[in-house]
Amino acid sequence: MRLIRRTRIDDRDICAVAHDIGLGAGIGEGRGVAREHAADKRFEVLSGVWQAEGTQPKFWATDYCITPTGGGNAAAAWHFRVAYDAVYEVSVWWPKALKTWGADVPFRTYHAKGNTLVAARQNSKGGKWVSLGKYEFGPGTDWRVEIANNALGTHVVADAIQVKWVAWLPAPKEPEEPLGIFVMPARGPAPLDIIVDALGVPADAKCLWDFGDGSKPLKGKGTMALHTYYSPGEYTVTLTVGESTAKAVVQVE
Repeated sequence: MRLIRRTRIDDRDICAVAHDIGLGAGIGEGRGVAREHAADKRFEVLSGVWQAEGTQPKFWATDYCITPTGGGNAAAAWHFRVAYDAVYEVSVWWPKALKTWGADVPFRTYHAKGNTLVAARQNSKGGKWVSLGKYEFGPGTDWRVEIANNALGTHVVADAIQVKWVAWLPAPKEPEEPLGIFVMPARGPAPLDIIVDALGVPADAKCLWDFGDGSKPLKGKGTMALHTYYSPGEYTVTLTVGESTAKAVVQVE
């Protein structure tokens, strides 16, 4: 056995097993590759003393790390990168559980929308992947999952994580065209017949037109309407669609 203390991140900081970010569906090495598309994987001891051991069965790959519970004075992290902007499921693995192990071990996943804390019961289950949730990740960022020892019980265990592709992100929505009014003609002698057309709304939108001359507002389905001005003046046409409004000016000579 050996003790692992805090050092800088490099190949020596991988807690004896660089592949302890899970790449497969089975225990051990060379058992297939899951669709996680994760690369540049590293395990880093952030604080405290973590002891590498392999006494409990069903650990991932070659060994695991263990530290006594405490007030958060011992922490470690798995670092990883992904190839695509997508949703991934993050899962954690620990060996066959001992009843004395942590009952509420904190795992904090850092993702595109912030970070999420999940408490896992390491005194049960074990020997299989336990999901920490599904989150958005993107390329070019050093993502991580942290574990700390502020838990009930005697020890917390750092063994392996898996980052598995789940789904592509939805395509970004095209920006909506702002509500507007097209008036034809916008100027002319009385009596002036005009056509108005609502811009930036579907063809079957419910439009409310106020022509600003004291006439009754016109409400109907569809973007176009007709109106006649009989007296000279400057009039403001107001269009309302849902909670949005737009205005246009008509000059009657």
